[in-house]
Amino acid sequence: LDAEAELEGSERVRGAFDITHSATASLSATISRDWSIGTTARYGTGGPHTPIIGAAETSAGRLQPVYGELMSERLPSYSRLDGRVMRYVRAQSFLLTTFAEILNVTGRSNIASFAYDSTYTRREAVNSFFSQRTLVVGGEMMLR
Repeated sequence: LDAEAELEGSERVRGAFDITHSATASLSATISRDWSIGTTARYGTGGPHTPIIGAAETSAGRLQPVYGELMSERLPSYSRLDGRVMRYVRAQSFLLTTFAEILNVTGRSNIASFAYDSTYTRREAVNSFFSQRTLVVGGEMMLR
């Protein structure tokens, strides 16, 4: 996703959604008539962001951030591996599909943004929503 934003004055910078390289691969295999397994891998280059390079004191004595060049830095790349097991229960009147899925099998902490301390001298990574392994269990019933 090559994305640009045009600023007032016609200057062009990377857009917030400029994920230059992105790939998703999915693989599933039928183990038996009633069981299947699958995996999905995702990768994306980090999104651009504007760094905070320091702080300046206002006339009221408060600190405000001093920003670097617009969209001049990128977050670290994003990657995630998910795994799934599915079971099918067949009956004459219904089909029940059940699954258990582990999101982020590797437990990789993908960075979504940065948070700064009150002096704007230290930043801390803010992880994406699925930065911890997450177990999802569910099912679907189809009546015939």
